[in-house]
Amino acid sequence: MSTWIADYIDAWNSHDGNKVASFMTDDAVYEDLAVGQVHEGKAAITAFVQRTDVFSPDCEFVSVSRLSPCSETSQTRRGALAAPAGGMTD
Repeated sequence: MSTWIADYIDAWNSHDGNKVASFMTDDAVYEDLAVGQVHEGKAAITAFVQRTDVFSPDCEFVSVSRLSPCSETSQTRRGALAAPAGGMTD
């Protein structure tokens, strides 16, 4: 696995929003299909990751396959991942 993707997965597994956002540009857009939300900009992404840890502290990302010989970006989540009652709010 490339160092970049391993470090990116480690950032998500640390549940540290600042670490995750450090891999993104200031104008990044992150869409989480599991919870049905889109977050625009580093501050919003950081806040989302911090909130995610509240309701899903055992969530873990694991690289499971390669999309192409040069790409290792396919990931899966393990652990409970369910939005809190009433859904997530910004």
